[in-house]
Amino acid sequence: MKMTFVYQRLIELKKMRKVDYLIALWIATRRKKQHMMTLSTTYVNTVSLSRILEQVIVGPVQPWSI
Repeated sequence: MKMTFVYQRLIELKKMRKVDYLIALWIATRRKKQHMMTLSTTYVNTVSLSRILEQVIVGPVQPWSI
């Protein structure tokens, strides 16, 4: 799974305004779903992206800070 790609996109997007951020994430999920091979990977990516979206709405997202 390409979680590193998702995090790279988030790092690029983290300076955007929240609305632009949400739109960009929505577009990213739409694009990813077209390229998914199996339901399991789709499920995993949908869950992680929904968590990220949840955090964007609730507060700042920093999944890349380890």
